[in-house]
Amino acid sequence: MDSELIKKQRAFFDGIKYSIDIAVLSYNRLEQALIKYSNKEGNSKPTSEDFCRALIDVWSIIDSIFRLRKIIESTPGIENSPERKIFFAQTKKVEDARHYIQHVNEKVSLILHNNTSLWGSLSWFRIHSEKEGTICSLKPGTYFDQENTPMVNPSGK
Repeated sequence: MDSELIKKQRAFFDGIKYSIDIAVLSYNRLEQALIKYSNKEGNSKPTSEDFCRALIDVWSIIDSIFRLRKIIESTPGIENSPERKIFFAQTKKVEDARHYIQHVNEKVSLILHNNTSLWGSLSWFRIHSEKEGTICSLKPGTYFDQENTPMVNPSGK
């Protein structure tokens, strides 16, 4: 194998490794924060700093996966396998979310019309026991009217 090709692949593989490592680190931090925010013992509401921490990790996950997609597309020697196709299909929404934030200035009228947050919202389901859980949501920003945030039923019903 050509030594230049090996050098190029090594650089791309480093990019793949660090994109994954950053996404995993951010996911783990976000998971711990969301567990804390949805803790049943304590009635304290998340602070502005808590919102920012969560948004940093969400953005880091989105951006890392977006970069991972781009690196995989360009890596020499990676074939267009069924697994690669599945990965790209399952991460398409991440690319859409990244483009939304990158071009949010073009979406301000729509955001105001829909009375939503510029940064969107983050929802999750916290399992407390086999029979009990809590649907949670972080919605950073100012709301002038009551917002109706669509929620996904975790039981699929």
